[in-house]
Amino acid sequence: MTPNIVDVKPLDGFNLWVKFEDGKSGKLCLEGELKGPIFEPLKDKEFFDSVFIDPDFHALT
Repeated sequence: MTPNIVDVKPLDGFNLWVKFEDGKSGKLCLEGELKGPIFEPLKDKEFFDSVFIDPDFHALT
C-alpha cells in the first residue's frame, strides 16, 4: 500500500517536493509529463503552484 502524502510544496519549474506519512520525501519532476489537453491548465505556473492535498483522498489536487 502506498503511504499517504502529508505535505507538498511547489518548486521552480514544474516540480513539486512531496513528503509521505512514512517520512520519505523527494522531488517530483513533472516538467516533461504535462502532455495533452487534459494537462493544459497545469501549464499555467500560478495554477500549478496552487497545489494542495485533498483531505479525504490524500491526493495532490
